[in-house]
Amino acid sequence: MKNHERTNHIKQPSLSPAPLLTEKRIAIIGAGPGGLTLARLLQMRGADVTVYERERSPHVRIQGSSLDLHPESGRKALQVAGLEEAFWRVARPEGETHTILDKNGVIQLRIPQIKVLSSKPEIDRGDLRDLLVNSLQLGTILWDHHFLALAATADDRYKLTFEGREPALADLIIGADGVHSKVRPSVTPIKPVYSGVTLIQMEVANPKVQCPQIFQWVNKGNLFVLGDQKGILGQQKGDGNLVVYATAEHPEDWVATSGIDFTSPEEVKAYLKGAFADWNPVFLRLFEVTQDFAARPLYGTPIDQHWETQHHLTLLGDAAHVMPPFAGVGVNMAMQDALELAECLTNGQYTTIQQALEHYEQMMLTRTALAQKKTMDQEEMFHAPDALEQLLKKLLGPWTPLRHLIPPAIAAFNGLTGWMKPAHYV
Repeated sequence: MKNHERTNHIKQPSLSPAPLLTEKRIAIIGAGPGGLTLARLLQMRGADVTVYERERSPHVRIQGSSLDLHPESGRKALQVAGLEEAFWRVARPEGETHTILDKNGVIQLRIPQIKVLSSKPEIDRGDLRDLLVNSLQLGTILWDHHFLALAATADDRYKLTFEGREPALADLIIGADGVHSKVRPSVTPIKPVYSGVTLIQMEVANPKVQCPQIFQWVNKGNLFVLGDQKGILGQQKGDGNLVVYATAEHPEDWVATSGIDFTSPEEVKAYLKGAFADWNPVFLRLFEVTQDFAARPLYGTPIDQHWETQHHLTLLGDAAHVMPPFAGVGVNMAMQDALELAECLTNGQYTTIQQALEHYEQMMLTRTALAQKKTMDQEEMFHAPDALEQLLKKLLGPWTPLRHLIPPAIAAFNGLTGWMKPAHYV
């Protein structure tokens, strides 16, 4: 099944392949942001790339919350890929607004967007996927290809097998197939470890009517409600819907052993109303008006993980270094992986693919260890008994008692600097 029809096709450059990739067939397993970014970057250098994705189409399921892309990682990858202009057409700088509440619905801190300093705008996951899909040559992505296994062949290649599909051959394989990667075991025996937290994802349509108070609190940005070692985290998407996560510490097998049928909205609502029974009734209303729920145990890879580089086989994104979402860096790390891997394979500094992969993996594992540490610290803080106090102290330090002055100060600053171009235009 080929790429679906594009509404905004992005012109493809025509370049000769980089020497290392000449006459090489490259297989990317997984059409997430990292895999698609890599495919775009390699095609810009004339490489023969195929992306295999188990989903039947780009829009077969809801793509989840929005993402903030950072200038040194996600946005840099898009810039090198020639997609920054297309990105800004769908990005939402106003998504940088943050509001922090306690369980009673009392605002503890509101940080409006500082317009002239806007550098981490939000983009919906679906919009980012569409942008990247539309940047690839037709036929690059083979949808409905559920990858099962790989095996080395006698002629120094790999044979890929799929559920109900013909096998394929490749000279270089990149596993970009997420936390439950089927490529990863061929690279390393190190398995992701359960973080101790499970989240329940929900999406609310027409929130302005269905849950107006929460809609007002989110205010096109991000909402954090912390208390009782639990959390409610919310974001507004470009279509106006809210994506909300209820997080709490549970055993790893809780989804299977809790007795809750997570395919039954009524059972999930009953659980959430009980778990948050003494929170502001506004949050109970939020659960009531939601119809779609999904439970997700959260995993992370060890900070000190390392492995011996395998022959013409590597990983990127969650397949390499999955991390819970509490620091908001997972997709940025995946896109930076793609940027660095493409650079190693095409910059002419290495005489073999193996050398290029070794250098890439050293950089990637060192860089993402720092992101893993930050994520683990954030997750622990969000579920601590004094989570709010810790978060405010981290953000404001000794200025915490003056936090009520932040919104008017930023409003005044925005007024004074309204004539200036935002940072991303400079």
